[in-house]
Amino acid sequence: MAAAVMAPVAIVALIGLNVSKDWVADVTVAPDPLAVPGLHDDSATPLTAEAALAQELRAADGADFREAVLGTFDHRVDYVVTADPEDSTVRFEVTADTADHAAIDAYSIANGFVAWGRTLDAARRRDEAQYELDHPPDGTTHDPTETAALQARIDRAQAALDQLASGGGSVVVAPRVPDDPAGPPLLAWLLGAVAVGVLLGLVVARAGGHRRGTVPGDPSPPTTEEGPHARAAGRGLRVALGVAVALLGAAVLAGYLSIWELRPASADLDEVKYACLERWVAAVPSGRTISVESEDRFFHDSVQEFSFPRLRLVDVGQPADVVLRVVPGDGPQSCGGYHIEHGS
Repeated sequence: MAAAVMAPVAIVALIGLNVSKDWVADVTVAPDPLAVPGLHDDSATPLTAEAALAQELRAADGADFREAVLGTFDHRVDYVVTADPEDSTVRFEVTADTADHAAIDAYSIANGFVAWGRTLDAARRRDEAQYELDHPPDGTTHDPTETAALQARIDRAQAALDQLASGGGSVVVAPRVPDDPAGPPLLAWLLGAVAVGVLLGLVVARAGGHRRGTVPGDPSPPTTEEGPHARAAGRGLRVALGVAVALLGAAVLAGYLSIWELRPASADLDEVKYACLERWVAAVPSGRTISVESEDRFFHDSVQEFSFPRLRLVDVGQPADVVLRVVPGDGPQSCGGYHIEHGS
């Protein structure tokens, strides 16, 4: 019976050791300006705060922004987004594979949304209308009415983009590195496995009892019936054995959970890279735009935590005041097996 009880627990324990933890960090942004006509649709009608916030929620949760921002990460990350109409904010609940990734990715997603995510709809509509204006059907030209309508679409989208030229909001509640994993629910899994194991044990014990009973037609003489004292002693022994197995199982489960919780939240090498990146970014004067060039995607994905809001990060290849080139090996500002080369 003990083997039947422990078998499901052992299977779940092995699964738990091979399943990565889920770490969750929250970040809240305040879109500013909030109500921007023409930003998310082709209407010039002024928006109420409630309607504008609903548009921002759809944009943050939409496929365009989600695919673009999640595509910048080289590890497992996802998010759930909600809106709070009371203070007109958008909240991202970011789940990642390590505690540090959860906090850093939350910053990156939030900053990406206010920096460029809010502009995706308007930029797409502007570009589509401009292309249609520049490429009329073969052998034809737009009549004045069509030309005016297309130009009006372009102008409305561009006017919305101009309102966000200096930024589309800010982080108002910063993420923090979570202390405990949000999943998987390993304890619930283990308790469920124990319940299944107990049921299996009872089935096995009952089947064994039937096998030991008298079978009709068996020529062998029936076994001598045990006296009340012997039955009581047998029950006591079985209870004591059950308690011992339960205590041993509880100790094993507690030890297993302790080992599982001690699994590192992030790799030691990542911690070294974070420390180096913080030092390198601190050397850049405030108010500058920076980009990061490195064969290791980690540095580009993680720089936002140390640069925002003091610096503005731009993509590689875009004009920047300072280009941080992170190069393996010894050299200027050597740290963690890398060195930094400043470009401009």
